[in-house]
Amino acid sequence: MIEKIYFGKTQKNEDVYKYVLKTDVAEASILTYGATWQTFKYLVDGKMLNVNYGYDDITSYETMNGNFGALVGRNANRIKGGKFVLSGVEYEVPLTNDWNNLHSGAAAFNKHMFEVEEVNEEENSITLKYFSPDMDGGFPGNVNFKVKYTLVEGALTMEFFAVSDKNTIMNPTNHAYFNVGCDLLETELKINSSFITLAEEHLHTTGEIKSVKGTPFDFTEFKPIGKDIDADNDQLKLMGGYDVNYCLSSFKEYEKVAVAKNPKTNLTLSVYTDRPGLQFYTSNFLTERVGLEGEKYGYRTGFCLETQTYSGAAKHPHFPTPFIKAGEEFYSKTTYELKIEK
Repeated sequence: MIEKIYFGKTQKNEDVYKYVLKTDVAEASILTYGATWQTFKYLVDGKMLNVNYGYDDITSYETMNGNFGALVGRNANRIKGGKFVLSGVEYEVPLTNDWNNLHSGAAAFNKHMFEVEEVNEEENSITLKYFSPDMDGGFPGNVNFKVKYTLVEGALTMEFFAVSDKNTIMNPTNHAYFNVGCDLLETELKINSSFITLAEEHLHTTGEIKSVKGTPFDFTEFKPIGKDIDADNDQLKLMGGYDVNYCLSSFKEYEKVAVAKNPKTNLTLSVYTDRPGLQFYTSNFLTERVGLEGEKYGYRTGFCLETQTYSGAAKHPHFPTPFIKAGEEFYSKTTYELKIEK
């Protein structure tokens, strides 16, 4: 079942709508502004629990930082110095701060209106599209981009499609913040990865890949997020908590890569993807604010599990590439699944 609801007007006087995908046990709402993922609800103890951070009004999405539920594109994560070389040409994209371009800056897809291409009641899906012109935000190529959201039982799948008429970067993600109904530090997490990429000042990747064995970054078995978050570790101190890319050995093979669990209710959030990297972030830099239905968000209250290529990949040729060729059809698939584990 899909419900269409008027959500408000942007500062440019554009009408924004919310599409609510529903099943017997779950709901997911998608905005036409930025193809933003606003809510993700699951039936827990007879009530619908929302696990996804968001806002009740369009103005907050336009003016607040944090990227709640944002469809980030063309490029997720950081480009050091805002410069990269592609096909022998150096491109420069605007700096988000003094050191890097983060999540594509002001030209990010989540800051633009998307057009609804299809609402499919039979599939319980919605497909939205956006045209990004050549040199949009400094990125080359005219890009036709689509995202399809499909809700089946408690699983929301997002499929990304893109074609460019020039070689360009295409590394989208969704920047959802989650809370599975308990304190972030008590949430148990498992990540199916034994390696991370190391960071230096301003969280730029060094190009080095390191084993998690014997470090606070080892989530190969379930453990509370808070167990090692304040350990005496240079990388953790640099990040202010967890803000790190995990290298997934299953690149291009769609499979389960992470599970977060509420130890009291056994509500689990599982992540499936075909992307090579998973950015795990514990809202270390999130300032206090009021979100959906008056809920308070802030420092270390929610976590992100962003599927993408490795941060800084535009600078490191040995990382999985964020680049696509002219005419190449880009496709990727990620699913976030809620269920009660018995």
